[in-house]
Amino acid sequence: MFTHPDPEIDSSHLPNRFGCLLRRASLVLVAGSIPLYRINRIPYHASSTSRTSDLHSSPLPTRCAPVKISSYTRKLTQRTAQMGYFCTKCERTWPTRSGFYAHLRRLHQNRKPPSPGLVYSHHPKLNGLPCDRDGNFLDEGAPPPPRPMPLPTDWTPFENRPAFHFAEFAFEKTRMSTEDLNEQLRLWQAYNLLTGNESTMYNSVKDVLTTIDQIPLGDLPWTSFNVRYTGPVNDNSPSWMHQVYTVHMRDTFAVQTNLLKNQDFAGAFDYVPYRAYSQDGRRHWSNLMSGQWSWKQADEIAQDPNTHGSMLCPIILGADKTTVSVATGNSEFHPVYMSTGNLHNTMRRGHCDAVVPVAFLAIPKEDEILWSAFGIDPNITPFASNFPRADIYELLSPDLLHQMIKGTFKDHLITWIEQYVRKSHSGAAAQQVMDDIDRRIAAVPSFPGLRRFPEGRRFKQWTGNDSKGLMKVIVPAIVGHVPDDMVRCVVAFLDFCYLARRSSHTLEDFTRMEDSLRRFHQLRLVFTAYGIRPNDFSLPRQHALSHYIPGIRLFGSPNGLCSSITESKHITAVKKPWRSSSRHNSLKQMLDINVRMSKISAARIDFGHRGMLHGDVLSAARIEIGQPVENGDVPIEVAYEQRYNFGAEFDDEDDVEDDDGPAVDVYTRLAVKHGNMYVITREPRPSASLSKLHRVMSALSL
Repeated sequence: MFTHPDPEIDSSHLPNRFGCLLRRASLVLVAGSIPLYRINRIPYHASSTSRTSDLHSSPLPTRCAPVKISSYTRKLTQRTAQMGYFCTKCERTWPTRSGFYAHLRRLHQNRKPPSPGLVYSHHPKLNGLPCDRDGNFLDEGAPPPPRPMPLPTDWTPFENRPAFHFAEFAFEKTRMSTEDLNEQLRLWQAYNLLTGNESTMYNSVKDVLTTIDQIPLGDLPWTSFNVRYTGPVNDNSPSWMHQVYTVHMRDTFAVQTNLLKNQDFAGAFDYVPYRAYSQDGRRHWSNLMSGQWSWKQADEIAQDPNTHGSMLCPIILGADKTTVSVATGNSEFHPVYMSTGNLHNTMRRGHCDAVVPVAFLAIPKEDEILWSAFGIDPNITPFASNFPRADIYELLSPDLLHQMIKGTFKDHLITWIEQYVRKSHSGAAAQQVMDDIDRRIAAVPSFPGLRRFPEGRRFKQWTGNDSKGLMKVIVPAIVGHVPDDMVRCVVAFLDFCYLARRSSHTLEDFTRMEDSLRRFHQLRLVFTAYGIRPNDFSLPRQHALSHYIPGIRLFGSPNGLCSSITESKHITAVKKPWRSSSRHNSLKQMLDINVRMSKISAARIDFGHRGMLHGDVLSAARIEIGQPVENGDVPIEVAYEQRYNFGAEFDDEDDVEDDDGPAVDVYTRLAVKHGNMYVITREPRPSASLSKLHRVMSALSL
């Protein structure tokens, strides 16, 4: 009953060759918003997302330098400060120091032992053969055409490196207000006038924003259209039937093209649907392209001989409501996010640009009226009715966050246990039992991987991380306070939960999941026996658990399609842009901020892969003009390599003996006297934002 004002736009132009995927009822993932024939032959560049010889890329570097642990120099870390970071070993960029250091520790300092080698069987027809810009396949073994690459000294549209870092710092890192940034620039100009330096990097906030808008990369503009209700209305009709709503969207083909061109995804990208087997013949399900769904879609598409050699590019869309106002809760938005199914799950879960906002929906507010007891309304046409392969029942994939972590565990089991305690004890006795459970939870000692709850489980607003942290300590907290079958029920569910949250699954895992789920279904009857659930367990979120094993077979491990990915994206795409807006008609301002954020991220990736972000901005400026580097003013990569004694000098030496040494992430320093405080010693935190700004301005003065 909603119509688009432009009658030329409909869904009939979609070709038959496309894939489709849905994550949950309110989180829709659709592959097929772009015609497959337009992207089935992606030009293969030497510096683009590189491929391995067997058409399957590994998430880990093929060769890592040996790691030797040495003493830590605090000054080196605190003196190196910049906004853009580039890992020379993995060829990936990082916007923050914390993310960059976490990457170095995870992959280069505390390296995990290599996993057993897997044997891959790739799809024989849709095998993503390399081609040139015109779609002509290259000869076997022929080198790919070179990727156009500007000079390593070209900072266009920025004047130099400090100018880029200042724009990145002001707009992305600190998100300065217009008044504060203008005041800072005026102080800067006044200082330059008094010291005889008339040149200024930026004259005003408008100058900064204009420069960011001129970045040629990552340009994904927003377009808008209006929709309204066209059915019969009268004086008693709700207000939303009389209003006109604006929907904002991006070109999904341009978004998909940018995702495929992103060089940061090299090594975590699948070109071909595949089946992975261990050395003993066991099959592994992990990423989306390892599932049966992608292979089946490739079989159907390959029935057309013209598609042979093409690359299947599934599109993943996720939609969810988010609230931005803290006090009133009346300001809410409905963003739609997009990713490509070729990426590994680790890239979508990480804080990178693998998930991009592509639309903001206009959802009218109305009373919750039950139109039909069976949920059927003949006046509503499903959005996927014209999609040739959109089987809505097959395409509902598991959602770990809302179905399992916050649903079955927090909203069901934890709530039922509290109801049992308060039902089986008097008011004061029940409160005493709940206080003892909280005391046990709060008494958990500090340990890596365990989250401490100083107040127990009594906090106002639960998050997914709160529930996951409580899962690890809830069993010993309730033992002795509830019947043993309730404890066994929680244990059975946790067994199923931790198996489902794995990054890779085998047939043995499916067998164990089936056994855990069977035990959970049997043991949950204890809540009926004690009157907590007197009727039945017809709960959609618990029923969804029975579909997890078929969902993993189709779409791989569910941690790559979890709604926690879109929940975390709300922070950078909606919440922070809203806080940076004027709060009045804020959506247009938020869209502009998202475009500029995409441009800055694309520029950072481009500069990093051209080798222009090595070292600290101040030390790089001194080296460029021929000044000696001050003591302690060491580039961040050099400081980290000196700290852990690894670097490029080890790459070509095969006779270097590995010295693993003690890998310590955290340790507990015991107090001399008795007390209730735990002192946890970690790495020194990075320097403050003011120090970063100081170094950028110092580089400009050179």
